[in-house]
Amino acid sequence: AVPVAEDVIRVAFIYKPAAVTPVGDSVIHDDAAFSGLARQPLAQEFARRTTERASAPSFVVIANHFKSKGSAPKNLSGAEAAANTDNGDGQGNSNGVRVKQARALATFAQRFNGTPTLLVGDFNAYSKEDPLKVLTDAGWTHESGHGDSSYVYGGRSGSMDHVFANSAAHPLITEVKSWAVNAQESI
Repeated sequence: AVPVAEDVIRVAFIYKPAAVTPVGDSVIHDDAAFSGLARQPLAQEFARRTTERASAPSFVVIANHFKSKGSAPKNLSGAEAAANTDNGDGQGNSNGVRVKQARALATFAQRFNGTPTLLVGDFNAYSKEDPLKVLTDAGWTHESGHGDSSYVYGGRSGSMDHVFANSAAHPLITEVKSWAVNAQESI
């Protein structure tokens, strides 16, 4: 197999083995919208470990880390380069790339229809930005990222980390919490 082109930062899962167990192998979404630009989404099905039910229900989590706002891809030209340069609307560089990534993610996630599925991670977009609109327009419910800050940059705080649920997962969610691992850390 040809190795997936990734940079030194990878997406991964942190979970409690006493609460859930992986079902099958994880799946990396190797798509041109991510290759060489950001981390490919990582999907994993989990089953709850419980003695309360005869069969533990399963769910899918897809971890994401979209292209950053800090730089525009260097291999673009013309209109595509212009669409990925910071135009001052607050969405930063590479907004067009993140929109393509959101579309590719929504298409990839369709394979899990019928199974409760969550899209989680660093989407490098605030709640009202174009990439997140792509996901909500595709039917995903925005479960977090509205009030909790998960990111501080240049003295401003907000959330670029989000959780989205499909229609099978949305009614099962009772609470979403942000784990602020480094949001409040100084440089």
